[in-house]
Amino acid sequence: MKISKTLAAALLLGLVAGCDAPQGQQSPSASAQQAIEQADASYQQSSAAGHAWSQTKVRLQAARAAFAAEDYDAALAEAERARALADASLAQAQAEQTAWQDRFPVARSPSK
Repeated sequence: MKISKTLAAALLLGLVAGCDAPQGQQSPSASAQQAIEQADASYQQSSAAGHAWSQTKVRLQAARAAFAAEDYDAALAEAERARALADASLAQAQAEQTAWQDRFPVARSPSK
């Protein structure tokens, strides 16, 4: 059986491309662990800023529990939720640094 050079090259290219794909991806366990670490770091920052939200801690605990149960998809999802909450609380902390000034009435000079 004779295979054309074009077909052989296409098959070889497909094999090489197929072999290369998994190397660039993390395992589900590693992805979940990394997401939990990032969420925890964001939570620590928001806590240090005095604006940590209670639901962030709940989601972080849920992520750790799912990871311990080897449910890496759930762990990743919970860690992403925790990080989103932590990032939002950090944004709130930054906004509150100046927003409080807008809540006070402006002193007006007496009219003449």
